[in-house]
Amino acid sequence: MRDGNADYDNSGIYIEGTNYTISGNRFTTTPNPYREARACMEGHGGPAEIFNNSATSYQTLVNSVGSQFEDGNSSDIICRDNVARDALIGIMLWPMKTGILKNVTVTNNTVEVAQLKHGTADTGGVSVVFSPEAEGPAENITITDNTIRFQDEGAGRPGDFYYNSGGILLHNLGELTGAVIERNTIERSPSAGILIGLPEPGERTFRNVRVANNTIVNPGQNLSFLEGFRAGVLVNSSASNIRVTGNTITDTYPIPRCRAGVAFDLTNGSTYTAIKVKDNIAKTRSGPLTTILPTGAD
Repeated sequence: MRDGNADYDNSGIYIEGTNYTISGNRFTTTPNPYREARACMEGHGGPAEIFNNSATSYQTLVNSVGSQFEDGNSSDIICRDNVARDALIGIMLWPMKTGILKNVTVTNNTVEVAQLKHGTADTGGVSVVFSPEAEGPAENITITDNTIRFQDEGAGRPGDFYYNSGGILLHNLGELTGAVIERNTIERSPSAGILIGLPEPGERTFRNVRVANNTIVNPGQNLSFLEGFRAGVLVNSSASNIRVTGNTITDTYPIPRCRAGVAFDLTNGSTYTAIKVKDNIAKTRSGPLTTILPTGAD
């Protein structure tokens, strides 16, 4: 970046195409809030496989993006066995308006988030992003067996970045059909451990999502974030056929910071159908965490 320029988007490797592989690369930099290296790798389109790469201090390890062309292929993308250290948002999925971003698998990655080193900004482990540049739909997203750890926020930093921060986030403007979030470990997420939906105005539904057998430790650690966003699993858009089962959600702080193990936002007019929440363990040092469910949930 030239001296005096504002912060700008940049990627070390940028590909638009099909049938590409990015593997075996190592990226290192020094955090420099608002004037720093952003993405190591950005790939538009598919099929693609991104694996066995490592990054230190970049904001993002991978941006996996739908094709920018109307007839481009935006499916069959695998992101696996990568390691990100001192990240801000480790892995981001961008559904473009030009097509459905579908059949994407993010598995067995390690994302160590050092959000305090990157200034005041949205932070996350794996995210189907909220952005006016990601207004397309997403379909058949699989996020499994990843490890995501955040820095300790201490007393917590104030700011509106609670809105787009979390461990695993499905919150694109173009809605989502079909996702599996399973066997992930998420530690010290500043807000929700797993977030489905977004309270932005608009008609969109998140449907056919299974959240199962995840281990979530100390979600909602940032006490300066809105209480409603501090949950183990949070759903805050209209949703149907959501299954939240077999997850372990633990708050180990002397005074709990997480307000609910599993929560559905009942204040924003969202409609929830075919909701099943069962066999989850949600606890603090002193007892169980509350569960906030819509009427008719099983």
